[in-house]
Amino acid sequence: MEKYRGKRVSLGKRWPRWLPAALLLAAIALDLARTEFNTFPLLAAALVAAAPVLSLAGTLTIEVAASLMGLLFGYLERRAPLFSEATTVAFASIAFLTVIAAFLNQAFAHER
Repeated sequence: MEKYRGKRVSLGKRWPRWLPAALLLAAIALDLARTEFNTFPLLAAALVAAAPVLSLAGTLTIEVAASLMGLLFGYLERRAPLFSEATTVAFASIAFLTVIAAFLNQAFAHER
């Protein structure tokens, strides 16, 4: 992977860093639109997209945001208790994906 220290990076090489945030915003937009679309795949994709392009702290920040959004979306859609079976499964899945994303992040960090 090309080193960018002291070099000006073009927008074409910076856009992947915005992809996790764009996926989180898309999940918010779809949930607010009250479609029947399940936003969990977008939350999971944000985690996986963050691993190769963000630092470990950035990846964990995306994880916290995705977890909170997943819990909130589950509560708002189902009007069920906050830790119902469905929201617990989604939260556990996001936590598991976070472990995988952190591992991938460290593997990609050696190449950056």
